[in-house]
Amino acid sequence: MPEKDIPPEMIDSLRLFVVERRLDIIQVKAIFSEKIAGKIGVQENSVPVEVFRNNRLSALESIVKYLHEEKSYSFARIAAAAGRSSKTIWTTYSKAKKKMPERFSSAEAYPLSHINIPISILKNRRFGVQESIVRYLREESRLSLHKIALMLNRDDRTIWTAYDRTRKKSAKDNEEKF
Repeated sequence: MPEKDIPPEMIDSLRLFVVERRLDIIQVKAIFSEKIAGKIGVQENSVPVEVFRNNRLSALESIVKYLHEEKSYSFARIAAAAGRSSKTIWTTYSKAKKKMPERFSSAEAYPLSHINIPISILKNRRFGVQESIVRYLREESRLSLHKIALMLNRDDRTIWTAYDRTRKKSAKDNEEKF
């Protein structure tokens, strides 16, 4: 069966299979093609959108804590993927651990959502972490600002402000090019 003909119910079943068995990207790629792995929400160097739902951690703290505790990434690997220094990542993890000593719940760590945020979006230091996440969800995933607010457990006005800042910064960058 060609990959584009896979019914949504089957995608959901495959996603559940992966979540229940806590398979990582390497195991999923060994079983399925890379396109199917992406469709069921398993991507390398990415974080499920659910980890941002907690109100105790900042966006960067959530990313670092998730990757270090749930994916067993080293601080150096996280730093390289996010375009930050290892010291920054270690400090961020240390602060996150103090704020939230327990691990993410299984619903946050192994979600059934198909939306993952690639860490590479953080490399553009022109935007803040939350701004980058909101911009990615709005422009790449084509979600409404209200839907993003619900997914991230943030106020609609906070999400609007973050997205508006990215638009203004992008417009300013475009003006400077000419």
